[in-house]
Order: sequence, then C-alpha cells, then structure tokens
Amino acid sequence: PWRRKQARVLGRPPMERYDHCCEYAKELQMLIIYGGRNHKLYESSGKIAFSDIHILNLKNLTWNEVNVPEKTSIERYLFNSFVFGSLS
Repeated sequence: PWRRKQARVLGRPPMERYDHCCEYAKELQMLIIYGGRNHKLYESSGKIAFSDIHILNLKNLTWNEVNVPEKTSIERYLFNSFVFGSLS
C-alpha cells in the first residue's frame, strides 16, 4: 500500500506563487522555478510578477535561490520555457 510521507526539505523555499514556470533538469536532478505571481506581491512591493529563480536539488532536497543581478532579471508570469542541451 502507498503511504504519504512528509519530506524534510532544507533551505528557504520560494514564496507561494502561480503562473510560474517549473522545469525538471534530469541530468542535474533539479527543479528550476522562475517567475510567477502572488496576490501579496503587488500589495507589498508594487510589482506584478516575480523575477527570481529558485532551484530544488532533488538529490539532497535543498532549496537555493539563484543570485541574479537586478538589472538583468525580468519579471515574468504566464509564459513558457524549456530546457535543452547539456546543463553540466
């Protein structure tokens, strides 16, 4: 029989969001989350979308936020993305 078990995930997870992209990088065993929206975001910062990138390492269940210079980050939501080629 299947049983649900709560995983212990380390690091600081991204804020709750919707309309984001989530990609699975099989070679690296990582989930990559980019952009999206949160109804509290506009109220707190005036921004309509996130420009942050978060990675969940599936080997050790650890969240990490990618440090992207503010000038190069773009707020995005309701968009498509894909991973191609080698990531290693």
